[in-house]
Amino acid sequence: GRALVQGESVMGAPVAGPDGLRSTPFGANPPAYRRTLEALRALDFWVFISSHRPLTDRAGGLAEIEASLAGLEEWEAACRRALAQGAAGPAALAATAAAEGGYAPSPRHDRQVAAWLEGELGAGRATRGEDGTLRG
Repeated sequence: GRALVQGESVMGAPVAGPDGLRSTPFGANPPAYRRTLEALRALDFWVFISSHRPLTDRAGGLAEIEASLAGLEEWEAACRRALAQGAAGPAALAATAAAEGGYAPSPRHDRQVAAWLEGELGAGRATRGEDGTLRG
């Protein structure tokens, strides 16, 4: 029926909590989340059914997917800015990225940054010095 039914694949843009810090609704592995969003965007669907939003058409579904991607891109930019400053390790990088982007620090955020960092290291966009310092 050309319906895209999703539960936790399209989470939208990060939202600020009562403390003013934003969420990171990207799952445990932000690079995998990006691949999922891009794959969903490429599907030919007419109806978008979400566990988080009202039923909508293709345009509405694509808008949700694009908002999710834009939120992820903004978070990745904060991670890149933090990496450019150098960090003593993944935990320090996560703390700096949270501060850079106004995100809530948490163990989940630490895991998300670590997963993102592994992708950056694997692609050669980040390096780890002999002393463990991270740079990008």
